[in-house]
This record gives sequence, C-alpha cells and structure tokens, in this order.
Amino acid sequence: MSQPPYSPFGGPNPVDGPTPPPQQQPPQQQWGAPPPPQPGPQGGWQQPPPQQPQQAPQQQFGQQYGPQFGQQPFPQPGFTPTPPKRNRKALFITGGATLAVLLVVGIVVAIVSFSGSGPSGIGGGGATTADGAVKGYLEALSKGDANAALAFGSDQPAAKDFLTDDILKQQVAKWPITNVRILSAGEMGDTAQVHVAANFGDQTSDQTLTVKKDGGSWKLSAAAVKLNLGGLASTVPMTDPVSGKPVPSAPITLFGKPVTKTAPVYVFPGWLDLGSGSKYLTVSTARPVLLDGLALQAAAMPTGVQVQLSDAGSEAAKQAVADSIAKCAQSTALSPPGCPNSMPNPTLVDGTAHWEAPADLSSLKYTFTTFDLTIRTIGTSQWTLTATSSSGGTVQGKPLVPLMGQIDMTQDPLTVKWYGR
Repeated sequence: MSQPPYSPFGGPNPVDGPTPPPQQQPPQQQWGAPPPPQPGPQGGWQQPPPQQPQQAPQQQFGQQYGPQFGQQPFPQPGFTPTPPKRNRKALFITGGATLAVLLVVGIVVAIVSFSGSGPSGIGGGGATTADGAVKGYLEALSKGDANAALAFGSDQPAAKDFLTDDILKQQVAKWPITNVRILSAGEMGDTAQVHVAANFGDQTSDQTLTVKKDGGSWKLSAAAVKLNLGGLASTVPMTDPVSGKPVPSAPITLFGKPVTKTAPVYVFPGWLDLGSGSKYLTVSTARPVLLDGLALQAAAMPTGVQVQLSDAGSEAAKQAVADSIAKCAQSTALSPPGCPNSMPNPTLVDGTAHWEAPADLSSLKYTFTTFDLTIRTIGTSQWTLTATSSSGGTVQGKPLVPLMGQIDMTQDPLTVKWYGR
C-alpha cells in the first residue's frame, strides 16, 4: 500500500514526486513542560527517568511553581504570585513597641501641660519664667478658670467663697481682660519683679508684681485680693453718741451674697458686684479692685465702699415722719409717749386733748449720715390743741412744736425716734 507524499506541513505533498521523510528533530522543550525523551542505545526514543523533586510537589499547569529554598520566587508569565506569609510575632513586637512610645509621649505631654512648661506657662503649676507666670495668671482669669488662676499664686487665700468659676465669669463678662503687656521683668535669684499693664474693661491697671519661685516654678505672691469692705468701722468699735448703742452695719452684698464688714473677703481683680441688702440704701466703691490689690498681703485692701440713700429710701423716710405725726395727732394725752407734740400744763385735764397736726411738712430738713446710716430730720411745726381746763372750760391754742427725729435706714419698716421723747 503506497503512502501519500509526506508534507512537513501535515498534508499531502502538493508537488508530484515522492518526498523524502523529514529529519527527525528532537522536540523543543516548551516553557514549563517536562524535558523531552532522549534517544536510546538501539535507536528510537525513550523517556528519561523521573527526576526526584527537591521540595514539595509543584503546582499543576496554570499555577506558579513554588520558589526553591533560599531563592526569590520567579513568577511565570500569566500567573499571579502568592503573597508571602507575614511574621505575626514580629507584628506583635512592633505594635507593642509603638504603643509604648505613644504612652511615653502622652505622659511627657501631660507633665508639660500640668507643670506650666509650655510657651504661656499655663497648666496650674506656675510657669517656667517670671513673666510667663504673670501672663498665664491673666490668661486664666480671662478664660474664667478660677482654679488655674489660683494655682499661679504662692500664697493661697483663707476663704474661696467668691473665687469660683461662676463669679469669675461674671467679672470677665462685665470687664474683659485685654491688651496684656509685659513692660519689664527683672529676676534676682528666686524673686522677680514683673511690670505689667492690662485693661479690665475700660479700666487700665499698671502694676509691678512680685513673682517668686515655688517648687521649681514661678508663681505670683498672691492670686487673690484681700478686701476690707467695712473700712475703719470694721476695726474700731463705734457707738451712737445719743443712744450709746453700736452703730448698725451696712447691709452690703457681694455678688448677691450678704457680707459683714468685720471679716475680710477674697476676690479676683476686676469688676465687683457690690450691692445693698436694703432697698433704702445703695452701695458702690470709690476705686476699682485691680492688680494693685495683689501687692497687699498682710493688710486688707480698703475699697472705699460708699453707702448712700436711695430715692426709695428718701421717700420712705418722709412718709415715715408723716405717718408718725398723724398717729401722734390721734392721741388725747397732753404729752403722747414717743411723740414730738407735748403740752404739759397743770391747768389742762390730761386725756381731753384734741390735736391737729400741721398739713404742710415740706419745711422739714432731712440729712443722711453714713456714720450710722440714719436720717435726721429737723424743723418746726405749728399744731392746734383743744383741751378741757381744770375749771371745766374749753381751751384752744396753737403751740409751736419742734420736730427733731432720727430714722434707722437699715430697718424695715422704718420708725422715727423723736429726740427728748
């Protein structure tokens, strides 16, 4: 049986005539394919002995061969490399070290913040410089932080009733602290003198403050002002020369709370809400309480508290006089007790008097005295008296009655004490 002509292209030879058989070429090894068979000793081809793998069996076709020991993986074209496994123990060690570093940094930041070693020296423990202590103190005041402001003081106040955030914020709301200027700062060992100027509302405070080292930090000698609201009367006992009794105390209030003139109070520099516990009186201060109050420590700063008669107090005093006279006019006694009108006459029968008070009291003079917080009234008035005589007849007269009285304006209701009665 004849064979068709052989074509190297796999089909019949298109040219007539026999074609010699093609030379046998060893097959080309494809990339990633097993090695081709080798010729045997008697001719023909035989498969080479299988090679022993040096590591785990290789992946099947379409997957990457794993890397040999000590070599980097060599990716095959068209294959996706498998990411290497990560060392979890190394990750834990690295993460723990990072956490420890962050913890140390946080502790250092906290120490810096609370030790006042920052630029402004704020942090509740003083400052690294003398002028930083003054600036930090004023900044704490402006923020309404009472505890931070007090921490800038070496000498702590004996009472903190008016050294709270709430009261400090009221002060700053009325008189904001602005335009802080350090004019000079001179250090001599552990003590420094810092010249500072600042605005409290429309008030300007220009003062040299003493700053000293306390526990390695710079602090002001005092962070609160010690006030004496009573003035001289708080230290020297005073009595009324007429009655011999102690003079009444002014019903002063500070930020709505009653205070006594015998005990000092502590406040922050700035606006003070001074008031009166009586609607008949007003209370004000002759001088503002600013940074100069921090310079006084042993003695309390006198504020020059002024107590004045209010408009309501003036009208109430006149009405009290009119009411007292009207009541005295209702008496049938020739000398009513506690009244200015008196006609002790033995020819008249006591108990038969009929008094008519003057209708016009506008000529009376009223004087308010801050010494004892009283109003003194003085003047003369003409009354009409009708009484029965001892002989049985009716007698009428118009006596001239002096009106000299005193009214304690700290009392409510007001009463009139007539002199000589």
